[in-house]
Amino acid sequence: MTVTAKSLVPTRALPVAATAVYTCLVQAAIFDKITAYNTAVGQVTVTIFIGLSLVAKVMQPGETYTFPEIQGSVLTLGEALVTVTSVLGVNFRVSGREVT
Repeated sequence: MTVTAKSLVPTRALPVAATAVYTCLVQAAIFDKITAYNTAVGQVTVTIFIGLSLVAKVMQPGETYTFPEIQGSVLTLGEALVTVTSVLGVNFRVSGREVT
């Protein structure tokens, strides 16, 4: 078994439609830090689906949030991290570890 620390989702703008931003293609993926930054001029709701869990956060303009409630979560082969935003204007990044 090999564990590799890496950027699982390099910084990107999140689309409004439900989108799989990361799909686990190895034995497991562990999420260490998930960061979202609201660049929009108004409030944005960011919803993250990870496995069977759902986390929603209303973010104010200029706010950065690190989703501590899902840090340490694990996806297994074939599972995905899916995001939805209420409007465009959220930059998103995930770092973690892949287990092969």
